[in-house]
Amino acid sequence: MTRTIADLMRDGAAPEAIAQARRCHEWRTIANGLPGEIDVESVAAPLLATAVAEHEIWGIRDAARIRAERGDDAGAHAALEAGFAMLVRGPDPTTYRRTRGYEWVLLGRGGDAELQRRCLEAGLAHARARGDGDDLLELANAWCAVIDRTAGIELIREVERLGTVRPWAIANAWDHLGEPAEVQRVLATALAAAATLADALHVARAWGSHAELARRAVPPTPDVVADLVGRVVAGLERGEALATGIDDWLQLAETAFDLKVGSSIRRALDFAAALGEAPARVSAGYKQWLGDDAMAARLGPRGVRPDALRPRLRTASRAATTEPLFDALRMRVTPAQLSSVAGADYGMDYAKHLAALEDICATGLVPDPLPWVPHEVCALTRWDEGERTDHLVRALCVTLVCLSDGELATNGAILLESCRVLGLDPVPFFAWCLETADGDGELAVATLLLVLAGAPAPIDLDALERELSGSLRVALWRELLAASTDPELALLAASLTD
Repeated sequence: MTRTIADLMRDGAAPEAIAQARRCHEWRTIANGLPGEIDVESVAAPLLATAVAEHEIWGIRDAARIRAERGDDAGAHAALEAGFAMLVRGPDPTTYRRTRGYEWVLLGRGGDAELQRRCLEAGLAHARARGDGDDLLELANAWCAVIDRTAGIELIREVERLGTVRPWAIANAWDHLGEPAEVQRVLATALAAAATLADALHVARAWGSHAELARRAVPPTPDVVADLVGRVVAGLERGEALATGIDDWLQLAETAFDLKVGSSIRRALDFAAALGEAPARVSAGYKQWLGDDAMAARLGPRGVRPDALRPRLRTASRAATTEPLFDALRMRVTPAQLSSVAGADYGMDYAKHLAALEDICATGLVPDPLPWVPHEVCALTRWDEGERTDHLVRALCVTLVCLSDGELATNGAILLESCRVLGLDPVPFFAWCLETADGDGELAVATLLLVLAGAPAPIDLDALERELSGSLRVALWRELLAASTDPELALLAASLTD
């Protein structure tokens, strides 16, 4: 198997990495671990060329940096000038939409004060020509920091007059400059003008970000926190005045949970419950966001047993049920393992993911459909591979994704491998997949999974080649098929390419 550029550099094989590199990101990997004995020109030149071709500003920066580190100041300057020309020229319109304001900022930071000014001036001209407030704000922030605060503040006011940039971003710019009165002005004005729930929650979340920073302050600032929480509550209350239906009330309750305002969570859920709609979703809110078991129970179950998620379209030759496998996984998983899954998206929405996963594992019920929380962290965790993979965790996550999405051409191989490691029997699960498969492709893959799991059946090689070629785990399929004693499956394995 071909080793990646990162593998080669980690193993001290820089010459082999240089011979293999083609794309800018590969040359950057080499540049970021360049050994002293390697001629800098052999890396800096192709790195700069691919960076310009791919419109990749960090490649320009790295090409200049490695030259400067080897004492080639003229070469470093030439690399940055090539980057400047690249930004002026703009990217290939068939691949990239346009040069963005942050690219001018990043390029300028790689050079001296003169280059920074030239980059910011050119960037301002581009942003104004397009009337792009977001780019203009990015450049205004940099102008305040490196050129002139007073002129930079005027640029921020220019952004405000455009009226195209979200208030939170403008408030953050004022906050970065240490101007709390301006922050309050911008967000108060936005809240007063809020015409939709989204507008009101935008302001509430903006204040919530400031409240969270104040909570972490050392030493503590309880008066500041209390004032900011009051502003968060005002945003949520404005949202209550604008909420009109079940989705609005549930969104408001979830936002209040994110912002740690318990009274607003309950009030929004009570309004949602009074509508008598989507009882499973409202029940989940009471249970997962408030821990109110009694109210959740009153509204009813928060999902269904997994066998009930899809209609049976045919009859398999083996007993078909998801539940033995699903129950074995959910009953064996530990709190620590669920915590690791909940944090899979860089810790984003950790508390909500954890509460949803705990609820599913405790009740054995799966929401229909499986919502973003916890679908996202399950989908991320299923990609774990290698010797350190926790197969119990991966099997649980891919089972939930499979129940939600199907996509057996990708998910089935992962589940089969983990079941083999765990010593669990996936045949009933794959038989259920066969009975509920929607389409010939899913049916063919479900049949193959049964065969690989030890339940012989006739397979459709042509359909399988089409389906498995589009899988995101082609290499794993090759391994699973090659391990079979069936010569037809060995031929199928040989036909699959990444």
